[in-house]
Amino acid sequence: MRAFSVLAASMALGACAAPTPAVPPEPEYKSVASPAGANMTPDGHALITGTVSYGTQSPPPIGAELDLSLEDVSRADAPADVISVASFTSSTPPYKFDLTYDPSVIIANHRYVVRARILVDGVVVFVSDRSYPVLGTANITHVDMLMRRAASAAPDQSTTQLENTFWKLVTLGDENVASPAGARQVHVVMHSEGHRVQGFAGCNGMMGSYTLNGARLTFSQMGGTMMACTNGMELEQKFHRMFPRVAMWKIDGETLQLLDGAETVLATFRK
Repeated sequence: MRAFSVLAASMALGACAAPTPAVPPEPEYKSVASPAGANMTPDGHALITGTVSYGTQSPPPIGAELDLSLEDVSRADAPADVISVASFTSSTPPYKFDLTYDPSVIIANHRYVVRARILVDGVVVFVSDRSYPVLGTANITHVDMLMRRAASAAPDQSTTQLENTFWKLVTLGDENVASPAGARQVHVVMHSEGHRVQGFAGCNGMMGSYTLNGARLTFSQMGGTMMACTNGMELEQKFHRMFPRVAMWKIDGETLQLLDGAETVLATFRK
């Protein structure tokens, strides 16, 4: 009888000690490369949120196409790598948007930007006034973008202003360029005769050729003299790397802008 009691007690203790089946934890969607507080979707993608507005400009008609792109621009001497794109039908401004991306491809020390453009019947009529830094080194996940009328949609411009004019460099990318007092100014002149380019790049003289077709502008065979200088070489190298990327031009008053194929301003000059 006692043996039966001991056995029953052992079975009871064994039943109490039986492990409870583990409940799997709720999945978490996080990425070490995503900014703190980034919005996440159930499928593990992250969101960049933003708005698009036009300032005092008349917006395009409702129903125009809004195209957005997330790009890696870490390499200044190479085309941007497109990480994500999205298209929306525009409504009353300011337009709100969500741009999804895969956080696993984002590298913390890279530079990323968002660009936007508006199309009507397949024609680009507005582009973002600049590239907007996000993610990576910027650690930003919301942008309020201002649009400007695209050069391709602007009225015809006089090539007399563009050509045979001394254009002094004032910005290169996001960098302001200032010539020291008494120093030779970094500049470019596009001679209509022979479509020749001449200028000064910061240390050496420069030369080359260009092709002009309305708002379209491309440079080729750009080169220069071979002197080595204590100052100005870094600017000169950036200046030379800019020319192969030029696709368009725009003049506003006495300011010339050189733009790439996405209509991002690469450099500005003053007459």
